[in-house]
Amino acid sequence: MEPLKRSDLKYIAAVIAFATMVLVASGLVFAERAIHEIKTRPNVRVKILLHTPDNEPKGTLLLFPGSYGSGHFGEKDGVIKLGSNFLVRSSRLFVEKGFSIAIIDVPSDNSRGISDAFRRSAEHAFDIKAVLEFLKKKIPGPVYFVGTSRGTISAAYLAAEINDPILKGLVLTSTMGGRMHAGGVSLEKIRVPVLFVHHRQDGCEVSSISDAYEMKKRISASPRVDFVEVDGGSSSEDAHKSGKKAGRSGSNPCSAGTHHGFLGIEGKVVDIITDWISGKPVPQKPRE
Repeated sequence: MEPLKRSDLKYIAAVIAFATMVLVASGLVFAERAIHEIKTRPNVRVKILLHTPDNEPKGTLLLFPGSYGSGHFGEKDGVIKLGSNFLVRSSRLFVEKGFSIAIIDVPSDNSRGISDAFRRSAEHAFDIKAVLEFLKKKIPGPVYFVGTSRGTISAAYLAAEINDPILKGLVLTSTMGGRMHAGGVSLEKIRVPVLFVHHRQDGCEVSSISDAYEMKKRISASPRVDFVEVDGGSSSEDAHKSGKKAGRSGSNPCSAGTHHGFLGIEGKVVDIITDWISGKPVPQKPRE
């Protein structure tokens, strides 16, 4: 093979520079990790933490954390800090799999946190529609709603109410099925593929696996609904048995530091989710 001439190298460098300029001008810059503030309703803004892979992403996962939605990420002295929620602390694993992630914060008019009622509201849907419009310009490609714990109320409600072809799937982990049986979420309106992932030993009383299965039965218009049960990992009980202190995060069965938060098997659960999105068969148990 003949060595490249200097003129060839100059041409290649020019092409790369032009391509980079086009990407920057269009906002399609890869390997980004930054907090963006998006205008939604009048005088309301919603922050998202956007993290993109080094190369063109396979899609974007819109992550809805649990609890009351606030305090899951922040920035201090130029350093982004992440909370302990399953989706938040595992977000880099999704990026390593080639997906962009956008973690949703609470809106500025509910800065202390959002209620279950707000998660099922028109205002919430309006906010997320604005986020989707931002993502369409920033990272064109398919979007998947991924919720965990209380965040599954948001993800399911929004998947039912937002009719946008950019939305290609819904993933519900540690689902609060009982809260959605109470009303406000029209599960029969969900028309995208759905994946449930639930820990067999989830001890959180508001996210029982039986309620999640009942919720699955109500999703009648979706072309595909899969349910994966997982086991393994650790919990506060394991810590107590070994003589270690569980800490505040592990003392509540609904906290991130338990089976409810897939502690110790984060990578396996991320594999299941990304395999499912990629069209691969999902296992009954995570890979060993």
